Amino acid sequence: MDVSTYANGHADSSMISTTSDVNRFFRALLGGQLLRPAQVKQMQQTVPAKPFQDFWTDAGYGLGLMKRRLPCGGWAWFKGGGGWNSLSDNAITSDGRRSATVSIASNVVPGRSLVPQLTATAALIDRALCSAQ
Repeated sequence: MDVSTYANGHADSSMISTTSDVNRFFRALLGGQLLRPAQVKQMQQTVPAKPFQDFWTDAGYGLGLMKRRLPCGGWAWFKGGGGWNSLSDNAITSDGRRSATVSIASNVVPGRSLVPQLTATAALIDRALCSAQ
């Protein structure tokens, strides 16, 4: 499938990228290669994200980043996005040693909940992040 023409004008899914690119970006961001440590720390100051806590344990939202508790312990930092027909979800462990990104075709349509898909992608990511422990 040629994705070079897919762009619907939204900042959360219109950028052409690969899952490897997204992983590399998050590792660089949280590894201190893009911002000063104080700026990353500011991004990681979170408040409870109550609407998301039904499917992400202890979800919190910061400045462009979210966090959730991993089933194996510790935290995952993430920022997913999506639009019509696409969904991207990613996460990196707090220590930056493990990261995973999932990109799937989505069944997002008006009136249909994203929760089942977000739950499924989070489960895949959790398995990848926790399997190395």
